[in-house]
Amino acid sequence: MKITVTTNRSAMTENVEFLFNPAGQLIFYFEKKDEQESRFYFAAEKPFRILRGDKSVNINSKEEIEKTKTILAEKKKLVEIFKNGLE
Repeated sequence: MKITVTTNRSAMTENVEFLFNPAGQLIFYFEKKDEQESRFYFAAEKPFRILRGDKSVNINSKEEIEKTKTILAEKKKLVEIFKNGLE
């Protein structure tokens, strides 16, 4: 399953994608803001690789830990919206 969110603000468009495995766990997150792309790869909903553009970044940095928490919180919110829409 994949959830895609597109946000248009003034002259800026933000694209975000959440990709899930058959068990419903997040395995990939993609974000494009201001022409900068970020990719997060997950196993058991823990990041094992993060790319900013073509460069790999430290998954244990404070900034990336906070971003991962934000991604997982947004994922939880979107999954709940999706589930409630099916009921």
